[in-house]
Amino acid sequence: MKVIVAGAAGLLGRYVLDRLRATGHHALGLSRTGAGGHAVTDYSVASLVPLLAGADAVVDLAATRPRPGAQPDMTSTVVTGTHLLEAAGRAGVVTLVQASSVSVYDPAAPRPLTEDSPTLPRTAYGLAKLTVERWAGLDEHAAIRTVSLRVSHLLGGRDDTGYLVSTYLKLAADGKDLPVHEPLGPARDLLYAGDAARAIELALTTPTARGPFNVAGLHLLTPAQLAQAVSDTVGGRVVGGDPAWRHAPSRPTSDEVSTDRVRDVLGFTPAHDVRSALVEIREELDRDRSLCPGA
Repeated sequence: MKVIVAGAAGLLGRYVLDRLRATGHHALGLSRTGAGGHAVTDYSVASLVPLLAGADAVVDLAATRPRPGAQPDMTSTVVTGTHLLEAAGRAGVVTLVQASSVSVYDPAAPRPLTEDSPTLPRTAYGLAKLTVERWAGLDEHAAIRTVSLRVSHLLGGRDDTGYLVSTYLKLAADGKDLPVHEPLGPARDLLYAGDAARAIELALTTPTARGPFNVAGLHLLTPAQLAQAVSDTVGGRVVGGDPAWRHAPSRPTSDEVSTDRVRDVLGFTPAHDVRSALVEIREELDRDRSLCPGA
């Protein structure tokens, strides 16, 4: 299968390209800068149509990721997503997989969240993702089989978002202390980006798959539990807080998000919990340092 991966330079893009190429697909990455050897595009329809010509499928990972304390302009996420849909239609692409987000749901909706739960995003990021999902549902795009994977919080190497996961990973890689300020919350599930890439491949290769699917990790972890897991697997010493907070049993993600549909239709369950994912990430960081000793 020939697959075009838009947003290939992002956190998830590297994992998706590696997964697709390792399993025998011809995968081409797109990015605005061309860094990493990806094809360059400004994500205009005119630029995208020739790049998508002859492709069997497109994976839309192109999004502006929010950062702490910033009010991001999510217009580019919506414009890029709609342009990919239009260009795919013009180029005759029959399958498009979108990396959406669990943030499209109403935070007040009853738990666990299912694909039928109310969508009422309270963030610009969630609103942008839901808008692109809805755009794919327009009649003019009916010929394209679109799958929207509502992915939870990603855990992967080279995460530079500045949120807690990336902060702890950077501190741990440098052998620094991991501060804990909050005892119990908010508890969030973390999905290894390599597992998310496998879910994307399954969405591409399952002809009956269409519409939204929740894709989440196995357990809900508090910041204290995350800090302890990072310390145990990557490095760094946890400082602050009650040790009992860090070693409390984790809750199953199924309390928060139902992943029954992605299991039943795509046959997907995560292969990693947080700790085994962190072991993989530690190995990735070690490889990166060996390739770029001065980095």
